[in-house]
Amino acid sequence: MSLRGSRNSVAAVAISVFAGLAASASAAPPPKPNQVAKTAAAAAASGLTAAEVRSQIVGHSVALSDGGMTWFFNPDGSYDADDGRNGRSGKFVVQPDGKLCWTETTGIKGCFIYYRKAGKLMVRRSDPGHNTELGAVVVGKL
Repeated sequence: MSLRGSRNSVAAVAISVFAGLAASASAAPPPKPNQVAKTAAAAAASGLTAAEVRSQIVGHSVALSDGGMTWFFNPDGSYDADDGRNGRSGKFVVQPDGKLCWTETTGIKGCFIYYRKAGKLMVRRSDPGHNTELGAVVVGKL
C-alpha cells in the first residue's frame, strides 16, 4: 500500500468514526416533559444562591406569611426575631451554598434554606435533626 493509500484509508476511518458519533448523538431522545419538570423542581428546591440570600434576605425583615414569626436580619450579621410572645436574637452567616445559618444567644443553632415554589418565596429549616418546611415568607424593610 502506498503512502497516499494509507492516508486515504486513515481519513476514511476517521470520517466513518465521526459520522457514527454524530449519528448516535443526534439519535438521543429529547428529555421527557416530566424530566424537565423534575430538573426545574430540583433547582428550585436547592434554594437561593448565597448572593441572592445576601441581596434579598440580609438587611430585610422576613415574616412567615401565616404571621407566626418575623426575623430581622441586620447587615452586620446580627438578627432579632419575634413570634409575638418571645424575642430572640443572635448572629447569622450566609454559607457559600446559600444556607443562612444562625446561632441564638442561648446557644441554639440552625439553618434556613430560602427557595421559590409556585412564584412564592419559601423557607425551610435544614440542619442536622431538622428538615422542616416553615412555609411562605414575606420580605419587608428593616
